[in-house]
Amino acid sequence: MASHDPEDSSTFQLSDEGEPLLPLARETKNFAIHEDEDSSTNDTHETDTHENEVVLTKRQSWSLYLSHFLSTWNARGYEFAAIIFTASAYPETLMASSIRGIITTIATLALSASVGRWCDTHPSRLQTLRITIFLQRTCVVLACLGWFFIVGEEFLGGGLFSVMPIPTSHKGGQAETLDGNWLAKAAIMAVVMTLGIGERLSAVGNMIVMERDWVPRLATGTSKPSLPELNAVMRRIDLICKLLSPIFMSAIVLWTSSMRVTILITAGINFLSMGIEWFAARRVWRECERLQAPKALDAEQTGDGSGNMFKLERWRQSLNIFFRSEIWIPSLSLGLLYVSVLSFSASMITYLLNAGFTLSVITIARTGSTLLEVSSTVVMPWSVKFMEKAAAWRARRGDGTTQSAAGEAAAVERTGLWGLWWMVINLIPVTVVLFYIPVDSDDRPSSLLMSSLFMFLAFSRLGLWTYDLVSQTLVQTRIPATNIGEFSGVEMGFINTFELIQWVLIAIWSSPEQFKYVAAAGNACVVISAIAYTAWMWTCRGHLVHWEKVKECTGCK
Repeated sequence: MASHDPEDSSTFQLSDEGEPLLPLARETKNFAIHEDEDSSTNDTHETDTHENEVVLTKRQSWSLYLSHFLSTWNARGYEFAAIIFTASAYPETLMASSIRGIITTIATLALSASVGRWCDTHPSRLQTLRITIFLQRTCVVLACLGWFFIVGEEFLGGGLFSVMPIPTSHKGGQAETLDGNWLAKAAIMAVVMTLGIGERLSAVGNMIVMERDWVPRLATGTSKPSLPELNAVMRRIDLICKLLSPIFMSAIVLWTSSMRVTILITAGINFLSMGIEWFAARRVWRECERLQAPKALDAEQTGDGSGNMFKLERWRQSLNIFFRSEIWIPSLSLGLLYVSVLSFSASMITYLLNAGFTLSVITIARTGSTLLEVSSTVVMPWSVKFMEKAAAWRARRGDGTTQSAAGEAAAVERTGLWGLWWMVINLIPVTVVLFYIPVDSDDRPSSLLMSSLFMFLAFSRLGLWTYDLVSQTLVQTRIPATNIGEFSGVEMGFINTFELIQWVLIAIWSSPEQFKYVAAAGNACVVISAIAYTAWMWTCRGHLVHWEKVKECTGCK
């Protein structure tokens, strides 16, 4: 099947524009071949350089980063803008926001595995990414058209339908006023939510294709940059967009003082960025033989038509793929972290405002927390390199040999262990502080409580994103390429399931005074996640600590 696609098969020498492709003529731009002229006198150097190392050129790197930046910037921006648009369309209730969030989450839960399988089976890596970009941008532009007709002209003001004739009915001699043309407004909102589901699923597909398919083929454990380093840069871009894109959207709202102008600007940015994303992605693809190579499909995938893509049997097979893998426990451990509400999410911010924290203090604390999250993209690859060097040093002292792949795998796993337990250690005092913050009092929390809460909460995010990068690296290196998309889709489904559990807990303990119980329950899930990952690592490695090295360093016998 793959050979029918001229853009994806490495046997074709001309692109769509008639230009020569990379595989034969320009191979050295992607593979730096290091040959040791005196290999007979240096066996160790020969071991390190006998393979062709993948080297990502600067032009490829910046094109990759540009495409990923535009994708995450638009996704994060619309995610925040949709909250504002919903609040503007339905200013006196949280029902619309809750319904939109629940429906989108359930749809993502149900269909993410199918999206992942489609990413695995589509023959062309370039076309797969292009389709996700096109669908994501198209859904946002069409959704903005719907938002334009139902939001208020000014923030939290009356919408277009509020100026239309208001139908009334009489019951008991009193007039019951409806909120504008509510039926038309509800119909448009339903369409907008449907497009929101399409945008979310397209974002899931884009994430799977870019982070789980493209990145592992652009970098390896010994490439320049290495796989952990490239993962860190991609996550850094995501976290920076998470911080700046909502601020940018807020600035547009304040500058224009009009929700409809904000909607038009949002649609325009998404429409114009689509072509730039396509161009940047194609530039990366054209200069990388590994991306142009046809996908290796197993017999089941080759014979599976799109007709049974959404059948229940397909879900069962996807779950079998997930639980047969060796890293399903680390993946579920990542999902468990999403039960916790101890982050600067909407529920946490609402609680803090009710507890007497000012918005300016919360904004400063959130900014500091995001900066620490970004620092995890530096901590994780540094930690892996440090542990690799320590393992190589111990090996040389033992028998004179060096470790490569095994040492890197152990370093990645231990970094995840440290990240999870660092998160647990910092969330325990956060949970304790919440039990001492009076919610129903007019007094502001003490400086000691505020500083302790925000400091430990921010430091916990460092552990969260460090483990997130470890989990992503494990998926990229331990899951077969033929199943990585489907595995990622199931993983995303579990993450959405745990997010739903968080919402259920918030619904059960809905008052601000009960928020501490939601926090405690979420923290318990974080502890369970850390214990499960620790047990998995013990099973894989047979130990957690090299006690003999500890005794050697401390001088104990």
